[in-house]
Amino acid sequence: MTTTLSRELERLTHSGVRMADPAMDVRDREVFDRDGQSVGTVSDVLIEPESGEVRLVEVTSGGGVFGLGRKSRLVPTEVVTSGDPRTVYVERTREEILAADEYRPAEGDEEEAQYAAAYAAYDVTPYWNRS
Repeated sequence: MTTTLSRELERLTHSGVRMADPAMDVRDREVFDRDGQSVGTVSDVLIEPESGEVRLVEVTSGGGVFGLGRKSRLVPTEVVTSGDPRTVYVERTREEILAADEYRPAEGDEEEAQYAAAYAAYDVTPYWNRS
């Protein structure tokens, strides 16, 4: 049986989907790089609607007074590891994470281009290109 992979992802926050194991929900966890430096917070996760698999994690950093300067970046789950119930680790340096393109939710091809850019930034094969 062949599974068709979609590049159309949904934000978990707006999907109505509930995690089977609430302990696996990484939203609002602090994000650290591989050296233990703080990078930001998981603001949301992007899931594949049909399978319910988490494909990308949205990490938000910066944002002093009133959130000015806040930026979001997508991180492929392949480079994310769980820490404890309050933290998540990314297997890259803080500089590598913050150098990735800023993520701005969009529609259609523009949104998919951002997914592709996130996978490229981390040198990870996108899930839709795996066999």
